[in-house]
Formats: sequence, C-alpha cells, structure tokens
Amino acid sequence: MLLLQQGCANCHCALQQNSDSYKEFQMLGASHTSVKPDLSFVHPRLLADCFWVCDLSFSTVLLMNNAHWPWLIVVPRGVNLVELQDMDDKMRHGVWGEVNRAGSILQKLFQPKKINTAALGNMVPQLHIHVIARFENDIAWPKPVWCIEDKKAYEEKALHARMDDLRLAFAKP
Repeated sequence: MLLLQQGCANCHCALQQNSDSYKEFQMLGASHTSVKPDLSFVHPRLLADCFWVCDLSFSTVLLMNNAHWPWLIVVPRGVNLVELQDMDDKMRHGVWGEVNRAGSILQKLFQPKKINTAALGNMVPQLHIHVIARFENDIAWPKPVWCIEDKKAYEEKALHARMDDLRLAFAKP
C-alpha cells in the first residue's frame, strides 16, 4: 500500500469530515483537504516505507508503516543533509525542537515506557531522525526495533485512526 506516493486523498485527508477530530482540526485553522506535500527531497526508501503526517517549520514528519510501534521519522528539509553537523545552527536547533515535539506527542498519545530517538543513516544516507514509542510488552523489548524483521503493515482503518490522532496533535500549538 503506497498511499504516500500515489497521493491518495484518503491518506492526505485522513480526518473524516463528520468526526469531532475534523471539527477540532478546522477550529485550529488547518485546511488539510488541499494539502499536497512536497516530498521531492525525501529519499525513495523513506517514501516507500512511510506515510506523510505533516510538515513543520524545519522538517517533514513521516509515520513508518510498521504497526508494531508508533514510529515517527523526522526528515529535515535541506539539500545534501547527511549528518547532524551538515545543518547550520538555526536549522539544527529547529529540527531538534521538532524531534522533541514528536517525542512529546508520542508520550502524550501512547504513554510508552520509553521514547527511542536515533539518527543512524546506515540504510538511508539522507539525514532523518527516528522517534519511536517503546513498550515493555512490545515485540522487540528491550532490544532495538531493528532486530525485528517481521514488519506489520498498518491496516487501512488503523492507519487512518493513527494519522487522525497524529495530525490533530501536530496541529495543536
């Protein structure tokens, strides 16, 4: 299911128009129905593995298509960013603020035991930061999520519910 690449209206407009979340989203002044994100700077592997959640001031937030964990990927917007030190001070500070926000949102929504934050780049050379909610009863605990090769793709209903929750949380100041 590559909803991200296909530009599926259901994925980009995950909030159901009759839901309380949609009404609250509208009250926040967000117009998600016309959102067509520019993902031209995002590495093809991330596009294949993730769904677009939102754009922030310094980065784009993606959801990893692995339902084992609430797993966000923060992708700084910039050219030829491979390492953290490739960003200037203003951008680095802004991106880390957005990584912190992503972790806070995962904590609030899911109450995990731990938030794992990592920028590895071994498989995808483009700078991106994983922000993963971990639970003592998750399939990999206490090992790293990369130890589990059994990916569990989101079912459509669960994906849309997860996207609704995340987009609503990121839309709040």
